[in-house]
Amino acid sequence: MNLSPDLKSRIAAAAKKEASPTRASARRSVLLVSIAAVLFAAAMFFWLGGVHTGDPNNPTGPIPDRPLSFICGTVIGWSAVAAVAMWAAFSRGNSMLGRRWQWLIAVAIVTPVVLFGWMFLWNTQFPETMAEYAGRRGFRCLSFTLAMTAWPLVAISYVRRERNPSAPAAAGAARGVAMGAVAGAVVDLWCPIAGPAHVLVGHITPIIILMGLGAVTGRLLTGVRR
Repeated sequence: MNLSPDLKSRIAAAAKKEASPTRASARRSVLLVSIAAVLFAAAMFFWLGGVHTGDPNNPTGPIPDRPLSFICGTVIGWSAVAAVAMWAAFSRGNSMLGRRWQWLIAVAIVTPVVLFGWMFLWNTQFPETMAEYAGRRGFRCLSFTLAMTAWPLVAISYVRRERNPSAPAAAGAARGVAMGAVAGAVVDLWCPIAGPAHVLVGHITPIIILMGLGAVTGRLLTGVRR
């Protein structure tokens, strides 16, 4: 089929408006964003005081130290779940089009449920960690998680410049949850409170928020436009 000169020029002009970066340049961009995110998270973590096992200066009453075995168990388990979620959310699996939407939705939904269940399992082993404290609902942990994760999620979705023709929103949701889980491991080290209500508000709710942000970001930045 022969194309008219006018159609050829319009196709060329449209192609120039959305240039495709090389795979190497996209990887460099993702690496730079990842390094910046890690450095930013580390700076925030130490600026806010680093690891807290307890808080004797809590205004509403001292918070006793969490047992070392409790801290190690929760952080190691949380990190393992986060690592699996990152692999499942960011790898393509056996298809060049990415993982099926059912798989991605499962990652987005199951991950926070497993994380909360893991924390509660350790609560039952150490009942003293189930205590709740007035004025410590979890909003600081929620803000800390979002501050570490929201902007890298958007930035990585942009610099990868990928196009997902099958499930952009589901992929974005799974990635938001996975990155939130990684940040949650850092927050778990920082936060001296581990009661179920606090964990639900301060540690699980930001992951749900990042799920929604990831879905919107994935649809806008990686969805195939007409």
